[in-house]
Amino acid sequence: MPHTYRISLTHVSDHRGNPVQLPICEFKFTNHDDLGKIIERATRNAIVPEKNIEAFCLGLKLLTEVVMEHRDKPAFAEFWISLGSFIRSIKHTETSTPEN
Repeated sequence: MPHTYRISLTHVSDHRGNPVQLPICEFKFTNHDDLGKIIERATRNAIVPEKNIEAFCLGLKLLTEVVMEHRDKPAFAEFWISLGSFIRSIKHTETSTPEN
């Protein structure tokens, strides 16, 4: 059974730093992975700088699910090949660290 998550996006401030507080969207999605564990592993393995970990992991997982769902369409099929290679390269470069 997949994990269910909710994402909420709020525009907090504009490009000048002025407060906005405007809700943009909120949605639920499912994923076969435990995203908390993915974020922990990516942090431990320093896949990207720590300040980018959450955005990278969530963005990649959201993108992957949509591309996989539509991979039978020509544009998505072509991208699916590259995305799959990218994901495999990330998994290959992960370093194993002993658990404490």
